[in-house]
Amino acid sequence: MNSLVINSRTSFKKTTGAQRYLRELVARFPVDSFTEVHPANSLQGGIGHAWEQFVLPTLCKKKTLWSPSNNGPLSVKRQVLTIHDIVPLDHPEWVNKKLAKWLRWLLPRLAKRVEHIITVSEYSKQRIVDRLGVPEQKVSVIYNGVDDRFKAIRSIDIETSISDLPHLPEKYILSLGSIEPRKNISRLLQAWKLAQIELPADIFLVIAGGMGDKHIFGKEAEHAWPDRTVPLGYVDDTLLPALYKHAMAFTYVSEYEGFGLPVAEAMSCGTVPIASSKTSLPEVVGKAGLLVDPHDIEEIAQALINICVDSELRNRLRNCAQKQIRLFDWDKAARDTFSILSSV
Repeated sequence: MNSLVINSRTSFKKTTGAQRYLRELVARFPVDSFTEVHPANSLQGGIGHAWEQFVLPTLCKKKTLWSPSNNGPLSVKRQVLTIHDIVPLDHPEWVNKKLAKWLRWLLPRLAKRVEHIITVSEYSKQRIVDRLGVPEQKVSVIYNGVDDRFKAIRSIDIETSISDLPHLPEKYILSLGSIEPRKNISRLLQAWKLAQIELPADIFLVIAGGMGDKHIFGKEAEHAWPDRTVPLGYVDDTLLPALYKHAMAFTYVSEYEGFGLPVAEAMSCGTVPIASSKTSLPEVVGKAGLLVDPHDIEEIAQALINICVDSELRNRLRNCAQKQIRLFDWDKAARDTFSILSSV
């Protein structure tokens, strides 16, 4: 009989970084070593939080609970909590007001209550220690991994997947992530307007990701895209390896990330990243990409130009990535995570 219960309340949502994290780790845990529990799919929002606080504790009595997505029941002490980031505390303006208010109340209390905390970068660990008031030894850093399908994609797989995206240009720089304020898409688009003046006319910027907050474009969102920009909207997870691999470069100038999994995935596909110099992203990129101030539009524009016109630069950074991506291994992450869960 297993003694581990996994809080999978958010597992039925569209695949994002937190959902992929749970899926990848659980797939590598020993068979029959755990039970996943979650509410009915219809129980979202406040009702879902109520289920988590009042129903979930009754399902894990005398067992260890792992809450892998920033939330957990306050009444369960025998619990390991994964905190990917503390955006609701550091930048509540980027989060739904009700959710931000709830998490600002919950997280400091929950962090002190649980037995142990796992996070995904040294940057996030330091923010958790500083803002939530927990000792450093209570927080373990376990890097996210990169699935093998991002490392061994064949040319035939690229062509097959790309054919499912008929609007994709032949040459493009890729940006991936939900379109919301902290992803900094507005400044990226301003930088692209500058960069494309210096670049060949057949190079495009492709934006892949669902619309998070349309207000970042103001009232005229439908007219916000510059020339030579292709918005793809939400892209199915199965198409991502080909989308990365086919790109000339990958840009991720987010203002805040707890880890930045798309950057690691892009590097694994051999695609050089242009990433923000803030929060966790320098830790993920290492020496394998270009780092830019996310608030400096001209600096972003120059990086876009440099990465497109300088093939030697791309090759050098691509070679650096081969060493950097070894840090991001789901098998190791699963072993280290399961070891902590088994010790509680």
